[in-house]
Amino acid sequence: MTNQKFIHKVSKVTGKNFRATIMLDMDDVLAQLGAAWIDIYNERYEDQLTTQHMTEWDTSLIVKPECGKKVYELLREPGMFRYLQPTPYSQEVVRRLVERQYNILIVSDAPRGHAHCEFKANPDFVANPADDKRAWLLEHFPMIPQENVFFGSQKYYVRGDILVDDKPATHDMFTALGLPVILMDQPYNQHIKAKWRAKNMLEAEEMIYRVLP
Repeated sequence: MTNQKFIHKVSKVTGKNFRATIMLDMDDVLAQLGAAWIDIYNERYEDQLTTQHMTEWDTSLIVKPECGKKVYELLREPGMFRYLQPTPYSQEVVRRLVERQYNILIVSDAPRGHAHCEFKANPDFVANPADDKRAWLLEHFPMIPQENVFFGSQKYYVRGDILVDDKPATHDMFTALGLPVILMDQPYNQHIKAKWRAKNMLEAEEMIYRVLP
C-alpha cells in the first residue's frame, strides 16, 4: 500500500481529512540544540566555538582534546532539551501546515537519560531527554498531538510522505531507500549533495508544497 493510500485510509478511520504526512525532526530543525550545546561547552572548557565551527557530525572532533567524547555528557545536563529556543519560522510554518490539513509527525532521537530507579539511587541523575522533549513540544508546538511523537534513530520505519532532517546518515538512508527527504542546512552536512536542501523552515515549507499534493 502506498503512503497516499495509507493516509486516505487513516483519514477515513479517524474521521480526519489528512492531505499527506510530514515527518519533522526536532534537534536543529525545530529546536536550536547546537547553539545551546556549544554554549555549555564553551562555558565549561573556556572556549569560543560557534555553531559555524560544527563542521563534523561527531562534535568530539571539533572540541578541545581534554573534552573529546565528554562533550556528549553535556547532553545529559538537567533540562538540556527542555529550555531550547525554537528555530526561526518553525512555529509559524508548522501552524500553517496543520491548518492545511497535513498530518505532522515528530520523529526524533533522544540520548539516554535516567530512569526513576536510578534517580532514587543518585538524585544527581535527573536528565530525561524524551520527557523533556515532549514537554518542550507541548509548550512550543501545541498544535502537534502528543501521540504523534516518535523517538528512535531508524526513522525510515515510520510512515510518512516526506521527512525534514539535518543528520547526514538519515538523509543518506532515506535517499538510498527512495524516500523523500529535505535536508536542513547545517555546517556538518555541507558535503552532501542533496536534492532538497533548506536553510530554514520557510524554505522547507516551500519545498513541501512543491513535493506534496
